[in-house]
Amino acid sequence: MVQQPFNSPEKRWVRERLWLPKLRAFKAQTTGDLKYLTFAGPEGHDIELFCLKRNLIRLDRVHVWERSSSAAGSLRTKYGPTLAVKEGEAFTLVKAKDERPRFPFHVINLDYTEGAFNLQDTRWTPTKFETLENVVAIQRECASKFLLFLAVAAAGDVDSELGKAFVQKAAFDLATRLGRTAPLFILTRDLSREYPAVLADVIPCAVIRIGGEKCFDASCIGKAVYRPFGSRKTVILSLVFFFEYINPPLSQSFHQIITAMDRVIEARQRNSFSVPLFDVNERIRHRHRR
Repeated sequence: MVQQPFNSPEKRWVRERLWLPKLRAFKAQTTGDLKYLTFAGPEGHDIELFCLKRNLIRLDRVHVWERSSSAAGSLRTKYGPTLAVKEGEAFTLVKAKDERPRFPFHVINLDYTEGAFNLQDTRWTPTKFETLENVVAIQRECASKFLLFLAVAAAGDVDSELGKAFVQKAAFDLATRLGRTAPLFILTRDLSREYPAVLADVIPCAVIRIGGEKCFDASCIGKAVYRPFGSRKTVILSLVFFFEYINPPLSQSFHQIITAMDRVIEARQRNSFSVPLFDVNERIRHRHRR
């Protein structure tokens, strides 16, 4: 039997035990039909779970960004014309004029398979974070609350040296500003096996900052790390965030608003450290031993 990289037992655990409960809770406090933006992959396993099996999202309310033309074709064949599929890179599509009217979305799934800091050229910010910055900026125009699923590769060798400079600076900031020293300790001792734990602290703080600067109260509400099919080389970090727009008083200056948001950002960043990081492989092994 061929192993499907997008449907390993560990990935199914993430969908069913991490994403699904958060989605159900979000839907329970939201009126109307949910709109869903996702990368999906060639089989659209998340679409199958959320739309067909659990009936949480209508298929005609799903929009897919797919960079592979063959995967896009597979999705169209499987789900028919009801499913909207747009081919291209998320980095480009988020800036496309014809994509803007599709926003806002209630649930956004940026399910990457590459590293968040895998840069080949010097940039002001890694491309995946620039993509997220643009997504959040568009969401802000509609002043909505939304759920974000974010996944990135997290093995010790996935990020380039250019990219790791961002990780190191963030780790130093967490240590000196927030007293969170574990990421810096791991990096200075080159403990590559613990790199996922570094990213599990650094990335939520970056995402919370992105949200806060756009007046969203952003909270990290879920973390999981897994090795698909028990792989020794591939490690995926999966994170869940809840964004809620804070309508600032129209009478306040930009400086006053940002000063108030700084306190919210710091509080949410500190809270993110206490969100447990689930080891999915260990959870599955433990379940099988019972």
